[in-house]
Amino acid sequence: MNTLLTSTAKNETLSSLTAIADNRFVNSMWYMTYAILLYDYSLTFSDEVALVWGGKTSYARMLFYVIRYWPLLNLTIVTGGEHSELGIGIDTAKKRN
Repeated sequence: MNTLLTSTAKNETLSSLTAIADNRFVNSMWYMTYAILLYDYSLTFSDEVALVWGGKTSYARMLFYVIRYWPLLNLTIVTGGEHSELGIGIDTAKKRN
């Protein structure tokens, strides 16, 4: 019986450590994606201002803005929500009620 108890405790500890590692990996991937996206925006922002801004409003221009800035907004909400008090970010280690 003592062996069974220690085996169960080992499995629970391993499960907890796996959940923590999975959570850290997922969070790292989100932050890495966010950093790459910000880097891309910083490289192309001056070209965007010169080529896109300043013209008259059109459906194509509005579509460009939606496609260009939606991922940034989405990642900001997801990665920022991870540490907010609202808890709206991705959380793989524990389930919310």
